[in-house]
Amino acid sequence: MTDRIPLPMTQSPEGMEISQNGNYLFVTDTVNRQLLKIDAENGTSLGQVNIGHEPSQPYWFEHNGLARLAIISRGDQQLHLVSADTLATIAEVTAGQQPYEAVYADGSLFVSDRFDYQVRNL
Repeated sequence: MTDRIPLPMTQSPEGMEISQNGNYLFVTDTVNRQLLKIDAENGTSLGQVNIGHEPSQPYWFEHNGLARLAIISRGDQQLHLVSADTLATIAEVTAGQQPYEAVYADGSLFVSDRFDYQVRNL
């Protein structure tokens, strides 16, 4: 595994997640509104897509045997569901006035909303 992965086309790489098998690293760039998929073994970029406004921490999970990412875009108050394999957008859902964090369990995706003091089941 590489000890350093240069990200020359980013301005603000912040959120990171790794796939369950450890093969892929997913990084959000809040300034450029990007999601990057990187080969964790050699640091090669495998793709990038535009994703919302101020995308935060990506959350990796499996649903019905398919790898997914949930990414909260705080600037546009959306939750973006993305295929972890292709980075294609599956859905965009309003996630509250100030969505903060997401967790997946037993077929449900939960998002905390700091403004409305609640957790939403999306």
